[in-house]
Amino acid sequence: MIHDVAIVGGGICGLSIGWKLAKRGLRVLILEKGEAGHGATWAALGILFPRVGDDPRGPAFTKLCVESHRLWPTFAKEVESESGIEIDYGREGTLLPAFEAREEDQLRRQYALLRKSRVGAKWVSGKELRSLEPNMSYGVRSALFNPLVHRVDNRKLALALKKAFLVVGDFREKTSVAKIVIQGGRVIGVSAGGSTIRAHKVIIAAGAWSAGIPGLEERIRPPVRPVKGQVISVKVPEGRRLLSHVIHYADTFLVQRRDGRLLIGATVEERGFDTKVTAGAISKLLTVALAVIPDIDTLPLGEAWAGTRPGSPDGAPILGGTNVEGLVMATGHFRNGILLAPITADLVSEYVISDKLPALAQPFTMNRFSN
Repeated sequence: MIHDVAIVGGGICGLSIGWKLAKRGLRVLILEKGEAGHGATWAALGILFPRVGDDPRGPAFTKLCVESHRLWPTFAKEVESESGIEIDYGREGTLLPAFEAREEDQLRRQYALLRKSRVGAKWVSGKELRSLEPNMSYGVRSALFNPLVHRVDNRKLALALKKAFLVVGDFREKTSVAKIVIQGGRVIGVSAGGSTIRAHKVIIAAGAWSAGIPGLEERIRPPVRPVKGQVISVKVPEGRRLLSHVIHYADTFLVQRRDGRLLIGATVEERGFDTKVTAGAISKLLTVALAVIPDIDTLPLGEAWAGTRPGSPDGAPILGGTNVEGLVMATGHFRNGILLAPITADLVSEYVISDKLPALAQPFTMNRFSN
């Protein structure tokens, strides 16, 4: 049997692309070296945060993020409908608190950019803040409210996407790809499990592991590296709501799940594939969390974990074709894999089917690294 598409990697992007392609009638096989969605997808916080107006990666990246953010409500409904699994997608927005005048000045500059973009941002006084988040520290002077920041339970999302995909496609977990098989300048499949699995097109969606897949010459090897992130959870008593919004302070996010867990994360560390949880990182995260929500002090610690995100040289994803016919990239999403999953699925699926890369994806091909 020859598959239309073989996807290397069963994280959020591989699952989303495979699901979209299989629903359009293609024979799709996803190969995952571990369990579906148990890499960077599982380790994430599920914060959908498109930076508007001030992203150093430029307007093309902002446009990509904003368009994917726009797709998320429909994407969430489709995933829930076709899987029967609720993924806890919420649109309450985020609060960025300020404890000092210096922090207020910085936030007011962000506020001006958001206002210019007409996204409905608001400046919240200390008194108003206490009505929105009664458990927030009285040391907070004011806050910026950004309605663009949404959230999703990333682990439920991974399970839901796998279930939805299995209705229409083929999935092989705990199956490592030994080699991308290329002959005569085009891809013919992958080697896995001691045999060659033939496919007309192969998509590299292996996250931080994308650069290490055997069979790729240096000129077509995606420049992706692992960037470590650590997260900790706190157990909130049943029925108690400590937070109603996502909180963003000192490059740390706090978000409460419907099951009560309060998640705090995530660090950004250049540590290769090391996924050990460290005392220093957990101390840093807890220090920020306690400053914002002092009541955390008496709550029991829950789970702590670390994952590796796929970072690219410019922090933007790598999408589309390569110099090898039939070999397609969908990797390098760094901290935005979950946010960008809907648009990545649409753009890569369209390219696979039509051989034409949509304009929105053209700034993000491998070609930008050729020099």
